[in-house]
Amino acid sequence: MKKFITIVVLLLMCLNINPVKAQRVEEEENNIGTYFQLGTYEDDPIIWRCISDDDENGMLLLSDKILCYKAYNAGTNVDDFLSQDMYGSDIWENTTIRAWLNAIENAGNIIWPGNNPPNTKVPLSPFMPYVDEDGFLSERNFSISELSVMKTVSQWQILGPKNAHLSTNGLKKCFQTNYYPFISRYGKYNVFSSGIRNFSHIEGAMYRLSDTMFLIDEAQIYKLWTNFGTVRAYPTQRAFDSVKNDKDYYEGFEEEYMLRTSNRSAQFIFGDDDYSSGICAYSYGVRPAFYLDTTKAEIISGSGSIEEPYIIDGQPQTNAEVYCNGERMQFDEEPVEESERLLVPVRAIFEELGAEVEWEEETQIITAKKEDTTVVMQIDNPEMGNSREVVTLEVPPRLVGERTMVPLRAVSEAFEAKVDYIENLNRVLVDQPKLPMDFGERLEIPMENWQRKDFESIFPDYEPF
Repeated sequence: MKKFITIVVLLLMCLNINPVKAQRVEEEENNIGTYFQLGTYEDDPIIWRCISDDDENGMLLLSDKILCYKAYNAGTNVDDFLSQDMYGSDIWENTTIRAWLNAIENAGNIIWPGNNPPNTKVPLSPFMPYVDEDGFLSERNFSISELSVMKTVSQWQILGPKNAHLSTNGLKKCFQTNYYPFISRYGKYNVFSSGIRNFSHIEGAMYRLSDTMFLIDEAQIYKLWTNFGTVRAYPTQRAFDSVKNDKDYYEGFEEEYMLRTSNRSAQFIFGDDDYSSGICAYSYGVRPAFYLDTTKAEIISGSGSIEEPYIIDGQPQTNAEVYCNGERMQFDEEPVEESERLLVPVRAIFEELGAEVEWEEETQIITAKKEDTTVVMQIDNPEMGNSREVVTLEVPPRLVGERTMVPLRAVSEAFEAKVDYIENLNRVLVDQPKLPMDFGERLEIPMENWQRKDFESIFPDYEPF
């Protein structure tokens, strides 16, 4: 009898044990400096550090160490000696490193820019070549649930002189990453400045690009320096072992890592606040970065320190997901497909873009207003007016459940938002950004207005010739 009672008590105790709930990552808290563990590379856990949490896309995580060494752009297998194709283009959009960082495919199946595989003929990038390696976001490195905590975002991309015509921010003059004007007793000069501390404001020709995984740029590296006083990084032991005995290795190489900036050549970081540039097809360290989706990220264990980083995970993505202005949209009616077109809930997205939406039940007309633009649509009617013109949509608005669904083109045409579909991740990006000059303080002073006091305030260590 006692044995029976004991068994019953134990069963009741088991039934009353509450499962430990995973803790959410709180975006409102000060997470700068916090360490996270997510995914692996070459079977070693990847440790990430939060370097910023106040820009347009939220919490920015950067790999704490250099994971590997690869070419910024390995170029293509062509025979035109010294051509840009052979030695690598300098525009981030078409680089090998960008394609690899965002690829979920296995080796041999990655879609390279222009469908051209990385160059294997130029002996400038001997370390960790791309050709036999799975994409960085492949299942070898990240599970489906781990991928779900990475936002797909749109960012301003600095353009170099050859690509300034692509600018969409109203500026055509390029930001010069290596040169600053100053006045000496000999007159006005442009001089090489290798101090990241000077980047309190970035201005120049830019356009928007969408990425899930990326390299940071000057604005983001400046935040790293501001928050921690150094941008120095060290490689993982595996990464260092891969290069230390190579004939092309030199002391200090192991601490150099790339930015994503395109400006004639690859830009790379070294030391506490220094940077330089080099040939795009040569090897540099890789420190990937991404924005954390705190609505999905769950803390499994850890304290957030370097010794005990937060081990995080998410929930697998089960449907097409929509990101708008840096945030993942959460709908009560999921997007649907019709005639190979993705339809999304119109009210939620239009309101996220700042529009007021009205619904007329009797006529089934949707009206959305934002500033001087009025958009009018009707259920099952493919024609849409937007104060500028009447557009015929491939698929008309539909009623699904109790929600009005419209094709992505309607979102783009209505308020001139940029819409990207990231096919390999089944994600939609809706982007209507502020201009970059709305952020940060101006650093540039017109050359004709420069005074010595202006120069000395920016370069306090300056000594006259």
